[in-house]
Amino acid sequence: MQASWQSDSVELTELWLFTHTFTHEFHHRGQIVKMGRQLGYISPKMNLVKP
Repeated sequence: MQASWQSDSVELTELWLFTHTFTHEFHHRGQIVKMGRQLGYISPKMNLVKP
């Protein structure tokens, strides 16, 4: 896969797809918690790893 601004192509593997999706979810969770704290809400403890 190659973006229009990149000169090299990159192979997207199943591992890359899994890790990218997983870390992207944490990124958005962090954004939501930060916005809530700025608005004065105390966020509940987040269970980041579900058994």
